[in-house]
Amino acid sequence: MPAALILFGLGCVVPAIAQYAPPDQRTVYDSWMRDIRSNRPSTRSPAPQTDQAAKFRAAQAQNRYNDQQQKMFAEQNARIARENERIRALNADYDRLAALGQRALDGSVDAMREYGFELMNRADSSERTKETGRAWVQAASDHGDAVSKQWLRQQAAQLAQKREEAEKNARDAALAESIRTEIVKAKAGNVDSMCWLGMRYYFDGTPAQRQFSREWLEQAVAHNDKGTLLFLVDQTRNGIGTPEELARAIDYRRRLAELPNQSTVCLELGGIYLTGKFGVTPDRAIAAPYLEKAAAGGQLDAWFMLAEACDHAIAGPRDREAAIACYRAALAQPLKKYYSDKKNNEALALSLLLLDPASHPPVHAA
Repeated sequence: MPAALILFGLGCVVPAIAQYAPPDQRTVYDSWMRDIRSNRPSTRSPAPQTDQAAKFRAAQAQNRYNDQQQKMFAEQNARIARENERIRALNADYDRLAALGQRALDGSVDAMREYGFELMNRADSSERTKETGRAWVQAASDHGDAVSKQWLRQQAAQLAQKREEAEKNARDAALAESIRTEIVKAKAGNVDSMCWLGMRYYFDGTPAQRQFSREWLEQAVAHNDKGTLLFLVDQTRNGIGTPEELARAIDYRRRLAELPNQSTVCLELGGIYLTGKFGVTPDRAIAAPYLEKAAAGGQLDAWFMLAEACDHAIAGPRDREAAIACYRAALAQPLKKYYSDKKNNEALALSLLLLDPASHPPVHAA
């Protein structure tokens, strides 16, 4: 019975020892266990473990644990010290602020200003506390404090600037939304949207967006939009530009002259073909229909321009009979004042009809 107990004990203890044995000693324990299980005396014994090595490893582990504990305690003490220092600083700051507030209540103007600034600039101040601080600064200003007055003026200017920036951002957002809406409508063929986009990019766009302005305006021109044509005609009145730009300016006027009630443009276009502006070749035959249309629309100056061109061989051969016919057509209608040094237009028309063409200077055609 004792021998069985001994073998049972060895069967439990030896595997546990072998589990933690170094790799080079496990073969010894394995052989020992085989001998025990086969009920044979062991021929080998495990490598002896000295008590000194075990004590050394235990001491090392204890030293590491002690170092960790000391480090943890040191950090904890440092945190406590910092927290105590922060609390002392807060108490001192609150005591100083309370004393400053008491001085402000006692009527010190400087204390009012400083107390107000303190309340507004503290990181932990709520909006209500900041409003209280502004009230103290206002009180200091009411007592004549120059620094408070200057600060209040600066705050008012900053507030106005922020409000203006907010309004501008709102306008820009609304404009961007309007542009997106108008682009959708313009792509669907809405001519008014094309004109609106072209003018918007022209007046409010960046230099890079001017190209978009030209594209949308040209699309509106392709639909003979009156507003777009009037705008482009007005933008090209100086007659300066590249040959392509001048050719477009003439095309704008031609398109506009084809629309009803455009006597002013017809008068201008007739004058252009009489004088050769915008790089065109002077041609009275082309100018005459535009001038006649302008005269029919109430531009009586057109009769005088055409009569003088016929009478003085401007932009074509001299035609005295055509000149007299134009003068008579002008006389047949109520005339407005043409020369500032004549009493009335009837007398002027009669004098031009009777005078020899070489005896009076030509009237300017444009």
